[in-house]
Amino acid sequence: MAYLAEAIRSILHLIKGVILLDIQPWVDLGGSAVVVLFVQFLVKPFVPDKRIWPIAALLLAVAVHVWVGLALSEDVNKHIAMGLLVGLAAAGVFSSQKAVRNQ
Repeated sequence: MAYLAEAIRSILHLIKGVILLDIQPWVDLGGSAVVVLFVQFLVKPFVPDKRIWPIAALLLAVAVHVWVGLALSEDVNKHIAMGLLVGLAAAGVFSSQKAVRNQ
């Protein structure tokens, strides 16, 4: 676990050094696509009720961000807030699919 955290930390420092700007918000918000992917592959085949998918996206995003926060030994509260933001963005994808199909 410590090796993985150190590898993630090294990669983020390397990217920050090359780009010379803070990439953390872009990495965090880009996670909504990953959350949607996980829900499509891990939840959708096993849970036929479509009302559960946005909730699963929210819970999965928070869980992943808390895990990353713990792995990087950073402030977990910040990662919980970002997980909620990413989860709500991913949940909105499922809601917008329903709205587009009904038109």
